[in-house]
Amino acid sequence: MACPNLEALTGFYCFYNHTFDRLTHALSTRKQLRLHAWIIAENDDVTARGQTQLPPGLLNDDQSYQFALYHDRWKQLETLLLCSPGGLGVIEHELFIRILYSLPALKNLCVSSFDTDDFHDMTLLSLPPWVTSLRLEECLGVTDTGLTRWAASPNAAQIERLSLLHQNITGLLTISKVFASLGRLAKFTIVQSDVVPSLPKEMRQVVVQPLLASKSLQFLHWDISPPKGGDTDNSVVERGPTTPNMHLALSVSHGGFPHLRRLRAPRDTSPLGILQSVRRVSFKSLPAIEEVELFVCGSSESSKD
Repeated sequence: MACPNLEALTGFYCFYNHTFDRLTHALSTRKQLRLHAWIIAENDDVTARGQTQLPPGLLNDDQSYQFALYHDRWKQLETLLLCSPGGLGVIEHELFIRILYSLPALKNLCVSSFDTDDFHDMTLLSLPPWVTSLRLEECLGVTDTGLTRWAASPNAAQIERLSLLHQNITGLLTISKVFASLGRLAKFTIVQSDVVPSLPKEMRQVVVQPLLASKSLQFLHWDISPPKGGDTDNSVVERGPTTPNMHLALSVSHGGFPHLRRLRAPRDTSPLGILQSVRRVSFKSLPAIEEVELFVCGSSESSKD
């Protein structure tokens, strides 16, 4: 058997569409595998089944069994990536939970672009409690409510790194509750361009700062597009609703992140330079942030989370 102690196959990731292929089978026999990436492609039979019935049940018993079986020997697997390009690949909710709980060493989990029927609030709430790093990207079945419920649950107690990429979070209070609930969170990334998180109308007149706060956070990547049609001029912003960038800057300056050492802000434009200014803030009880990174507006840096 070639490479019996293989820990990762990198540089080439083949598509898997719930049919047998020799490479996937060979990888499933490597007991020392530490990292694996699934790129789930469309299956014609599953697509046809979806024309006549609603999920769950789009995968037949054999397809579900075979996919779960591939994970049985991966007791050392620490990092798992699951991606469904275009949302066409299918791994249903129950199968998600089944495979994740079969991986006792799993620490780092990335889930991207799955349909709302496959990965949703209940899937998130059911993630194994031993996962310490989670990245969600374009999993639109996860709502603000589901995210806050998960963050407050025992299953999220060990989370140290969280990345939310294009999750269309609508509320700043959602982010605030996530920070408040995850007591071990050291690194947080948010990238969002279609939806601007805001406060409920009844809260916009009087806001107690810091609105956003985390005692443990050390690294923050904050990339939220400014409100559409908004003006970056400070005087205009003061007359209008406070932007997410302003709330973050105020939260930092009011001691919301006592251990924050690095703030990456690709779109520090609403108002211009507001996050850069927090680097100069220094109170006796609040060490100044060591580094604020600024990039050209529009750079998401999503791969550097």
